[in-house]
Amino acid sequence: MTRMSSDTAAVGTAAGLACGTAWLVYRAWFRKATCPNVTTSNDPVKQGFSMKKVPSNLDVIVIGSGMGGLTTAAILAKEGKRVLVLEQHDIAGGNLHTFEEKGYEFDTGLHYIGGKVGVKGSPLRKQFDYITEGQVEWDRMDEVYDVAISGSDRYNF
Repeated sequence: MTRMSSDTAAVGTAAGLACGTAWLVYRAWFRKATCPNVTTSNDPVKQGFSMKKVPSNLDVIVIGSGMGGLTTAAILAKEGKRVLVLEQHDIAGGNLHTFEEKGYEFDTGLHYIGGKVGVKGSPLRKQFDYITEGQVEWDRMDEVYDVAISGSDRYNF
């Protein structure tokens, strides 16, 4: 059996945290986000970028609203930092959102979370609970949780 170094485990945990929690952050981000001394509109996405609109009292500017960007921004904000997330796409979330092409819907975001996320004391669960403030309830997946069909072949996962 090969043992992981603590650095490898830390990088793996950080990557898992970023990928696994970002969709949760994405869903909650705009409901709770407030930035004092900044005027907002009902359609902030369409305003475009202007240095005049960037508050001078920020601690951090995160470029990109993908999984890593939103997770990083959420952690920094929870630690009391004033954070601005900038995104060039008209929809925040990077690969967390769906898109349609030729009548087909593509869901490119997170689908399943493995590990011991269902065990309240596990390190992974503690990380998720920190980001989500414990507001997410986890369900165990069924034995077959996904099916891929190619021609007459069927693959259960």
